[in-house]
Amino acid sequence: MKHTFILLFLFSFVLGQTVNHKCGIIPEPELILQRDNQNWGYGYDSLLVDLNRWGESPFVTIDSLGATVQNRALWELTISANPESSSNHRIYIHARTHPGEEESFWVTNEIINLLLSDTP
Repeated sequence: MKHTFILLFLFSFVLGQTVNHKCGIIPEPELILQRDNQNWGYGYDSLLVDLNRWGESPFVTIDSLGATVQNRALWELTISANPESSSNHRIYIHARTHPGEEESFWVTNEIINLLLSDTP
């Protein structure tokens, strides 16, 4: 019974896939989402709004590290009470290299909000 269920699940999963893509087959509902929202809910304009909001904190330093192929700035956000100190431990978080990697952004966004919040 267990093996039959697994086979049926795999078979129905394969049947639901519709379009070939370099990373595999993309199901139709996901294709519709991609067509409707190329930024997956968080575009470059949204990033600029957040950078302005985060930049209001005395603990935040924002720098540009370069530019993308679309000539958009690559941003570095430093959160520290003493950013010039070389004895501080450092943690580097790289998020959202590609548009579909929204999970890494949402985790990073919450880490930033937690670090900048008034509550410990």
